[in-house]
Amino acid sequence: MESYNSYCRAHLARHTRAVNGSGRMVEYNLSLLNVIYPTYFQGIGLP
Repeated sequence: MESYNSYCRAHLARHTRAVNGSGRMVEYNLSLLNVIYPTYFQGIGLP
């Protein structure tokens, strides 16, 4: 039973780490869009 509990704990830790990594990736992509989009649309708006 102890090995099963440790297995569950390790699996849970790996899963939360993966979720945290993807969440950080989403934040990074959103900040990247916030930087790119204004300059992109300003370039379109220029005559």
